Amino acid sequence: MLRFKMVWASGSPPRRVFDPTEALGLSGRLGEAVIQLDLSPPAGNTEQKLSVRVIAVNDMKWQTSGMFRPFVDVNLVGPQLTEKKRKFTTKSKNNSWTAKYNEAFQFVLGKGVSLDCYEIQITVKDYCFGRADRVVGIAVLQLRDVADRKSCVCWCPLGPRINTDETGTTALRILSQRSTDEVAKEFVKLKSETRPAEEGR
Repeated sequence: MLRFKMVWASGSPPRRVFDPTEALGLSGRLGEAVIQLDLSPPAGNTEQKLSVRVIAVNDMKWQTSGMFRPFVDVNLVGPQLTEKKRKFTTKSKNNSWTAKYNEAFQFVLGKGVSLDCYEIQITVKDYCFGRADRVVGIAVLQLRDVADRKSCVCWCPLGPRINTDETGTTALRILSQRSTDEVAKEFVKLKSETRPAEEGR
């Protein structure tokens, strides 16, 4: 059973909360991403902003005979993001199975949309020169779980993939047919990524 834990920046005691990756069918434990979220409430007619700091990724389970260069993709998923930056990427680290990043990125959310509609997907990958980068592990954070806090730090277990139920599979199939919709193609690719069985060999 996968769970992530949170520590509120206000100094209140840590408490365990329901892990949204569990609801999405994310399985296995391949390491742990440590992520800080900071929400800036909208002022007047301005858009709400979300700062995501990738602090570290700990205890990555990854075997390779070559160089291991892990980096982290941070993706925001939700409505009204077509014209907004939806993905940021950290720098890679050389041969580090517990890597410290401490890199912050800022997302701008859509106006007048509930945080319940957004999620952050964290994908740890091994950088491969000359071929596709390989997925080490994936975690998902639902913003509704942090909506009542301005700042928190989350310890997120990494799984090998996101498993979808029949409804989710149907939705991905429909979206995959929208050949001219860049956002749909991006979403399908994001939700279909999986860790290779052969790891980094």
